[in-house]
Amino acid sequence: MKKYRLQADNIDKFINALEEMIDARDDMWEEEKYSNHRQMWDIKNKRYLPAKELLKEALYDFVSEVIEEE
Repeated sequence: MKKYRLQADNIDKFINALEEMIDARDDMWEEEKYSNHRQMWDIKNKRYLPAKELLKEALYDFVSEVIEEE
């Protein structure tokens, strides 16, 4: 049962990071639509890129965990 909980935690981290990336991307698009390039770059640097790194980390953790259990 514990192995499934760990995998679920990693999947939850992955999903949360993906949601933040999507939300940040939407906000970036809105700012770009109105030519607010400075705000768009702020969103990218403060929200999108960190979420992207968390997404990679969560995916790596999940895959590593699955491989270790097999």
